[in-house]
Amino acid sequence: TARLTERKTEQSENVINRLNEKLQIIADNFDTEVTITYFVPDERKSSGAYISHTGMIKRIDGYKHTITMKDKTIIPIGQISEIDSELFSALGIDE
Repeated sequence: TARLTERKTEQSENVINRLNEKLQIIADNFDTEVTITYFVPDERKSSGAYISHTGMIKRIDGYKHTITMKDKTIIPIGQISEIDSELFSALGIDE
């Protein structure tokens, strides 16, 4: 059975800056539910898949460049393509 995979898209500097801005807001508001879309490389191919994970953030580790969710899911910050939260709408920083 063939697995469907896709290539990771390179992000522009504007997108990276926007994600960093959102991460900073989330760092100040851990009690907010977020949906993070990120790339998971395939172990056998040079591509992978984008997945979304919804939950509450427990920790942002600047040294390891990871986000740990309260359910113990670990997300590499460099693989994140989008962060969504109702908090962003409330603050008026929607896309």
